[in-house]
Amino acid sequence: MTQPIEDQAPLMPDAYQAPAEDVYPSTTKPLKTQANATGDVLWFAEGYGWYVGAFTGGHMPHTTYWTFIPDRPACNNSNALRDCEFGRWMLTFSPEIREVIRDTMTAPFHAGWRLARQPNANH
Repeated sequence: MTQPIEDQAPLMPDAYQAPAEDVYPSTTKPLKTQANATGDVLWFAEGYGWYVGAFTGGHMPHTTYWTFIPDRPACNNSNALRDCEFGRWMLTFSPEIREVIRDTMTAPFHAGWRLARQPNANH
């Protein structure tokens, strides 16, 4: 039977330590140029983990770090592209406004999307 080595360092550190590169303290605010196309960065909150949020802040309590987040992949088919564009457009509104207008604006947006893709008979 082997005896445990008391001087051995623990395998896991007690506190989370962020990776060294491209991770910044939350006290260093991200710039718009550091956010992805929708204005988001990846934030880290102790006790919660990583989450996506706006570069402008308004983040969760105990948020200690942020890093870059890539843009979403491009959509391939027409309906997926329409839905992606609608989602991007909705992100231009505050979360409170988005909640109120999403259902109301879906049908007009889809109608405008179809109309914009029809050939113009007058030209």
